[in-house]
Parts: sequence; structure tokens; C-alpha cells
Amino acid sequence: MLRPGVFRRECDGSFLRISRLPSGWVLELLEPGRPAAEIDPRCCRAVWSEWGKNWGISTFEVGRFFGEEVLLETNEGRRITWRRVRAIDPLTEPQLFEGTASLDERGLGVVRGALSPEEVDAATEACWEYLEEFGILRDAPESWPEDPIGVLRWAGQCRGSWLVRGNRKVQAAFRDVWGTDDLITSMDSLFLWRPWKALDQRTLGGWLHRDDHDPVVNDRCTVQGVVALTAADDSTGGFVCCLDSHLDHTALGWRYVALEPGDLVLWDSRLYHASEPGCDASSYDPKSLLRLAVAVCMVPRAAADPATLRKRLDLFRCGGTTMHSPHKILDAQIHHRGDAPRVMSSVEDQLDPGMRRVL
Repeated sequence: MLRPGVFRRECDGSFLRISRLPSGWVLELLEPGRPAAEIDPRCCRAVWSEWGKNWGISTFEVGRFFGEEVLLETNEGRRITWRRVRAIDPLTEPQLFEGTASLDERGLGVVRGALSPEEVDAATEACWEYLEEFGILRDAPESWPEDPIGVLRWAGQCRGSWLVRGNRKVQAAFRDVWGTDDLITSMDSLFLWRPWKALDQRTLGGWLHRDDHDPVVNDRCTVQGVVALTAADDSTGGFVCCLDSHLDHTALGWRYVALEPGDLVLWDSRLYHASEPGCDASSYDPKSLLRLAVAVCMVPRAAADPATLRKRLDLFRCGGTTMHSPHKILDAQIHHRGDAPRVMSSVEDQLDPGMRRVL
């Protein structure tokens, strides 16, 4: 049976997106930017026949997909449109996405150098100090966590993350988005990716998705963000998105967004996005993290009701972690680590004025 969704094909890092429109089913292949001949053979471990086995496609053969569009017949006699679209090269053009101006049109904005090199170093050091409280040691790669997608969902009160949230340029970017400086921040996860040599050590991908559709203020949906503390491109892997897909659900072509340490990438939550590994990390230091990044999202304080604001303060005090929506805190979206130290009850003892401003 066909079912809507976005599915990853491990052999070349592509995505298969299945949609059901009034005209019928649509299958869209979102391919990586590099030609198949250049894909690292270590990434090849699946074959096309797996799709047919799972979804009942009777004519799913490799030789059929060299055209732009192909009609397929399924075992159930339905017609399916297959669109083959190659992704564009990684986004490296800062002039096209500088700041927040392109969020409405393209769904993406990049603030270059939101953190200075000194601020990147301070945030990185604070992250390690926090992680080392749990036995995750910077000089012992064997102690680094093996989360399949490289997300620490319990690290919302990491001091390094708070340095990012309290950063004046990060806050200024969200102020530009919302037109107010009275903001509240998510207390979100850390991205921590280990370097890899063997394929089974690589962070998993394949979770291209969209998030909030409901307007927060003045018809604008949530704007999410990530601050890179390490460089990211198509070799390391990192943030990927399908430009324009916040408005056009058929917009195809997922692209890595190249980032330098300290860059802030912002996107409309309706944009198809994910974190996706690269296919070649062999040149990177096995004793250094491949990726360290902080998720951050801010919305106007007015978007949260009084009960939510009180719950946010309680969550901070008990060391909890939220998802990306600061104004929506559901019990199912709160994460704790059992051995996480409790946060001190006094906010003043933990946060500087810039951080307290967005709590």
C-alpha cells in the first residue's frame, strides 16, 4: 500500500516523497546534488526493489527513471506520476539569503556571524563543561553519545545554549522577524554529531518534515533557527531544506545550507527541512565533533498565555528541555535526563540580563 510521507533511500542519500493529490498519487525523488558516479560507495546499501516490495509498485525498475516524468502502474491498477528532480548545489550564496528579508519569499534566512569567534569559543566551552557533568568528555570520543540522529533532547539547560539565546545578534534577528523585542525562547536540544569512518557510525538522515502551520502573530508561523558552532557543508552534513516549500508543497530539491561557526540559519516552520549527514567525513579529525549546533526559536511573549509562562519558569528550574515552539509547552514535548542536575531555583543565579529577557 502506498502511504503519504517522506522516505530516505540510503544508497545515495536521496528522499522519496509520496503525496496524494486530487489528480492521484505523486512520487517525487529528491536527489543529492552530486552525480551518482561521485557518491561514496560506502553509502550504498539499498536497492530500488525495496520500494516495490514495500509499496506494491509492480514496474519499479532502475532503467525506467531517466526521464523527467514517468507514469507507473501499481498492483492495484492505479496510475502514479513519478517526478525525478535533482537537488541543486549546496546553498553558499550569502547575498541571496542574508538576514531575515528572504524568509517570506523563500522560507529561509541566514545571519552570518551572529556569534563572533570569541562567542563561538565561549559557547563551545560552556557546552563541553555541561556535557562533562554527565561523563561526555571532550578528550574521550568513546564517551560521546550514539543518538541515531545526533540530538540531545535532555540538554535544554546547557549553559552554552543559554549563551546563544542571550546573544544580542540572535535576539536581534528574531526581533526583526516579529517586530518586537519582548520575546521568549525555546529551551531546545543540542545537535552533537560524532565523526565517522564506517557507514554504521554515521548520523541517520531521512526525516525531512514540516512543523507548525498555525499562525503565531499577524499570520506569521513559527520561525525556527539553528546556530552552528562548527562549520557545516555537504561533506560534514547538517541542515537541509527545500527552498520555497513553505508556500509551494510541490517545490523540490533539498539542499545543504553551508554555515560557518557562529552563523544563524532561520526558516519558516512550514518549510521542508531536516538534518542530513554528508557522505564523506573521512578527512575530519576523529577526535573532534563533526557537528555541534544549538537549536533556537523565539516568538513574542504575547503569544503565550499566563499558565504557559509559569510552566516555562518551572521547567527551567527543574532542568527540562522543550521542543521548538516557546509558546506551546505540552507534557509530551518535555524531556528530562534522569541524572541531570537540578537547576538552581533562583533565575538570577543562573542567567545574565540578556538571557533572563527571553525566559
